[in-house]
Amino acid sequence: MKKVKVVLSMFLVAALICTLFAACSTSGKNDGTTNSQGTKPEEIVDIVVATLDLAGNPTSEWDRMANYCNTILEPQGIRVSFIIGEMGDYGTTIPMMIAGGEKLDVVNILPIGGTHLSVLMSNNSLKDIHEEAAKYCPKTIEISGDALKAYKKGDALYGFPTNRLNTSNEYAILRKDILEACGLVEAAENCSTWSDLEAIFAGVYDYVTENHIYVIGGQRSVVPLQAIWTGNEFSTGEQLDDAGDTTGLISIDQKTGKVFSKYENEYLLNMMKRGNTWNEKGWVFPDTVLGDDHVDNLMKQGVIFCNWNHTELGVEVARKLSSGFDVVCPMTCPGIVCTGNLSFGVGIPVNCDDVEAACKFIEALYTDERISTVFSWGIEGEDYVMVNGEADYTDPKSNFHASDFIIGNQMIMPPWQGTGADFRERSIASNKAAKCSRFVGLAIDASEMASEVSALTSVKDEYLPALTSGLYSDENYKKFLDKAYASGLQEYMDGVQKQVDAFLAENE
Repeated sequence: MKKVKVVLSMFLVAALICTLFAACSTSGKNDGTTNSQGTKPEEIVDIVVATLDLAGNPTSEWDRMANYCNTILEPQGIRVSFIIGEMGDYGTTIPMMIAGGEKLDVVNILPIGGTHLSVLMSNNSLKDIHEEAAKYCPKTIEISGDALKAYKKGDALYGFPTNRLNTSNEYAILRKDILEACGLVEAAENCSTWSDLEAIFAGVYDYVTENHIYVIGGQRSVVPLQAIWTGNEFSTGEQLDDAGDTTGLISIDQKTGKVFSKYENEYLLNMMKRGNTWNEKGWVFPDTVLGDDHVDNLMKQGVIFCNWNHTELGVEVARKLSSGFDVVCPMTCPGIVCTGNLSFGVGIPVNCDDVEAACKFIEALYTDERISTVFSWGIEGEDYVMVNGEADYTDPKSNFHASDFIIGNQMIMPPWQGTGADFRERSIASNKAAKCSRFVGLAIDASEMASEVSALTSVKDEYLPALTSGLYSDENYKKFLDKAYASGLQEYMDGVQKQVDAFLAENE
């Protein structure tokens, strides 16, 4: 495994001993003096915070962030050092540190391996902090609102969700340069039905074919699978809630609370067949079924004109950064707030030395824009500058630039350039308008159904890529269902239904 980067403040270098995946921090030397804010060293509590860095910033950059944070935190009696994990190791090393009793006071909860909220809670890795939070995190509780349900069991509270856009919508991602060449920009901007979208596909077909581009492609699917549409209008779409199901084969009916076999739903079945009509017209990238490359790369490499994206407000900027093309993105289905949308957050592990200090740090993280922004854009004037209400790169560019949805309070950070100076206001409005799933707070525990999950995942991987990539056939569809039920689909649904029933009995 890769070595976790350990970031130290300048006050801790001499006192910190590094192990392969962990770091311990100690208080500053007690010499009876005070710092520039009048806080005595013996009054300062050192805490260690673990988070993820998707951008792979060097240790020196995070070292600089820790030093900056401490100029703000030390007057509050807190001094922080960071453990920065990478995608390949965070989900294993953080649980190892907790189990090993390493010095660790706040952890970034993420949908990765052992740092899933449900895993941490089921393993009793997080402290119940409802009493301390009420005293030291009152504003964070208020900010979290109804989303806090995902982090509670009865009266117990095990952390806070990252305050971010809480819905992921369905979008069609269309290359704008091709739309311009075909005179279809306005049609794309006003696209509101499947008929509208298919007319755009037909309208670009000759142009893209001449330029050796396919109309649409994806990774093992050419149709969207996160929602169902009961009619031609996009407005008839309804996002599905799978409550953390990892097989990808079930969902839960919002009205009845009944678990159902997702691909036996008539509307999703019709969507798979729609993919066939696209393929018959020559629109589908044939290697979609193989899923060898990410859709962003396919667009970046000039292979496809359109793909699907299940993502958030501001998709145009994000997809331009990842694909290199300006895009037009008609929303095909609005999202709902599910437990999965709240899977980024913070918690206090059971081996925390000082829950009060950890709670004070969390309150600062959610209420002080300087602290929250450090984890995303860095330090104003050093890593970003404000231009017309948006954060932008310095000249020359800073090495530091991370993601703004991982940790903290996204809504108090400045929006990044290209999203609009009012992006946070629009995001807050979007959260307020979003519908909540009936099952927010439910995360399926499949630990006692591991054999069924493994078998069903294999069935999904064997059959679904073809069925959803424009290669549907009744024969293979029947084989898929027969093998799924033979592999324990009904038993798995029955086990999940018991958890749904228990959740509803406790929460409604």
